[in-house]
Amino acid sequence: MIKVADLIEYAKNAVGGGYCFGSSGEVCTPSRRQQWATWNPSQTEYLLGICAKWDGMKVWDCSGLFRGAWRALWKYKSGGATTIYNTWCNKKGTIDTMPDIPGIAVF
Repeated sequence: MIKVADLIEYAKNAVGGGYCFGSSGEVCTPSRRQQWATWNPSQTEYLLGICAKWDGMKVWDCSGLFRGAWRALWKYKSGGATTIYNTWCNKKGTIDTMPDIPGIAVF
């Protein structure tokens, strides 16, 4: 299992990278942006245009930060946000039942 401290360190190391829909810690390149645009046609203009500024840098999207951590820290090579949620989340409930403990990931 991934330790909270390792997840926090992974997230800190992501600071300075960019946001590209469909990404999870890869280095942004024109060919990757084209691939993400193919997978996410509604994001094509954004991915092929604005995201070009991130070429050469690591990029993530919202759930991609967790997917990237999943792959880097647990050496897990497949699965997305649903797999992470079903595997990592051992307590479920409404937001008002969430304990006030640093390091809790909320999905």
